[in-house]
Amino acid sequence: MIIWIDINYAPKYPKQFLNYPQTAKILYIRELFVRYVVLSRENEILPKIEGFTMIKPTTPDDTDAVLALAQKLEMFDSDGLELIKASLADYFSGNSNDHWFSADENGLVGVIYCAPEAMTNGTWNVLMLLVDRDRQRQGYGSALISYVEQTLRDRGERLLIVETSSLDEFEPARQFYSKCGFKEEARIQDFYAAGEDKIVFTKALSAS
Repeated sequence: MIIWIDINYAPKYPKQFLNYPQTAKILYIRELFVRYVVLSRENEILPKIEGFTMIKPTTPDDTDAVLALAQKLEMFDSDGLELIKASLADYFSGNSNDHWFSADENGLVGVIYCAPEAMTNGTWNVLMLLVDRDRQRQGYGSALISYVEQTLRDRGERLLIVETSSLDEFEPARQFYSKCGFKEEARIQDFYAAGEDKIVFTKALSAS
């Protein structure tokens, strides 16, 4: 079982998890194995606890680790890496409304980046989700998605979208988003290249 506990109720030391009140706000539960992920809100930085994962706003100190992870996964060329670096710089300077969150477990293990869609009311796009290969299929990606959803829901946002490719190698990504509750909403033929469509997944953030 993986449990992500909101920072408002999260204990400071592991031993306190066992007897912590039932009123703790549990964001996400998945039956696999036991892991506690401490969520940091409002830029509050908690002390690192060995063996525990903290999801927190990405900081300038994370920049090199984010770029190293993107390069390690071999998903971006040099232009793509420069774009990530520029997007982070804008975020840190306060010149954008984007959100960057990092999963930290004695070092960066994952990162998610989302931004508001231009000319919409309450629609956000997950533009990047990266998890270290050694930590994939262990719930880190789901934790980051859940944290973004809760953050946006708390802000009163309406809709979260993610766009991916139709190529066979992206089938795991498509299955992942389906398992996270997204539904395939649209397909644009030959968007990325001849024979490579864009598939758009969506998930409502409100009950209405």
